[in-house]
Amino acid sequence: MPHKEILGAIAVVLFVISYISYFRGIFLSQVRPHFFTWLIWVISVTIILAAQITEGAGPGAWTTALSAVFCGMVAVYAWRHGEKNFTRGDWISLAIALAAVPVWYATRQAAYAAVISTGIDAIAYYPTFRKSYRKPGEENLLCYGVDSIRHGVSFLALNSVTLATACYPIVIGMTNLVFVAFALWRRRAVRAKMAAES
Repeated sequence: MPHKEILGAIAVVLFVISYISYFRGIFLSQVRPHFFTWLIWVISVTIILAAQITEGAGPGAWTTALSAVFCGMVAVYAWRHGEKNFTRGDWISLAIALAAVPVWYATRQAAYAAVISTGIDAIAYYPTFRKSYRKPGEENLLCYGVDSIRHGVSFLALNSVTLATACYPIVIGMTNLVFVAFALWRRRAVRAKMAAES
């Protein structure tokens, strides 16, 4: 279906825009990604990609494939230069992510894999939410906002709309929006506190 391929291409363009913005923030030292968040996303997105391919997602999976690669790149950077203040909650998030691999292997069900991995992907936001509560200026909100739109377009580009293919773009698109709202709220609160103290 040509219109699905067009939507898939639009989603790819949005993806590239969001990650160019994110990498620009990294290289300007405006963004410090949390290592655990990005490591968990590499694991979960790779599983989701496999589930989407199995279920015939088509162009709707193009940006999922790109996401796996780019999450890996950011994770490598974060390991060397990002936020590495690891808490017990961060370790628990990582353990849950790793536990999804044998669960998927045992069930061999694409829908289970997608739902579990999407849940893990959402849980992986925890270290970034925690960090952004204290340091709300260290994340690139343009990236998360554009990425939310990208997930919506990716959903529309799906050749096959099933639980396995649709769960990820819907849930993570909405999670991105929640994160943007949260970080904006914290930035406003921090500015107000600083103004009151000055």
